[in-house]
Amino acid sequence: MGLLIGFTLSQVLLMVLAVYFAFHITQIIGRFWAWSFLIATFCLFAVRDASSLASLLAMSPDQLAARTEQFDLQSIWPTQLVTELAYASLAAGMFGLSRIFSGKGPKIE
Repeated sequence: MGLLIGFTLSQVLLMVLAVYFAFHITQIIGRFWAWSFLIATFCLFAVRDASSLASLLAMSPDQLAARTEQFDLQSIWPTQLVTELAYASLAAGMFGLSRIFSGKGPKIE
């Protein structure tokens, strides 16, 4: 149970980081329609993840156990780990782009 909440909290934090760095990039390069759609998508994912976390935290321990006992380690955790890696990659990519566009990263030629 705690692991599920931990994964969900981690996903919320990583998506919020991605949104933060995306807004930072917007301040540097300006706004254009495709980038605005990407930021809106990141924000929608952040809201979805935050609402999932809120619903998990609102459940009693018995309710949470009843919802998670139907899954075994091999059915849910590999997918959850891949999802976690995707969120981390997105946040790291936004951080990298932010550094490149702010002139603190490697030069693009």
